[in-house]
Amino acid sequence: MPALSPDYRKRVRRLRARATRRDIGVLTSRRALSPNHLGGIMLTDIPMNGVIAGGNFDLTIDEAERRVDELVADIEKRSLRFGGSR
Repeated sequence: MPALSPDYRKRVRRLRARATRRDIGVLTSRRALSPNHLGGIMLTDIPMNGVIAGGNFDLTIDEAERRVDELVADIEKRSLRFGGSR
């Protein structure tokens, strides 16, 4: 887990803003607390209250950004296919 540099915090804020618009939660953990809690990032589905990725807080910021970009692209593709605006 990288130190909480201003750049890291800025990236997490931007990731949260982008993800929240699509009902994706971004949870962070400052440090590893146990073997099943590794001190990274977890992505959740807000309406369903379920884990999308990083169930053990094991995503890095780069992995989380890539995963959110994939999820947003998939959501937009599905909404266009079904005629939605979101």
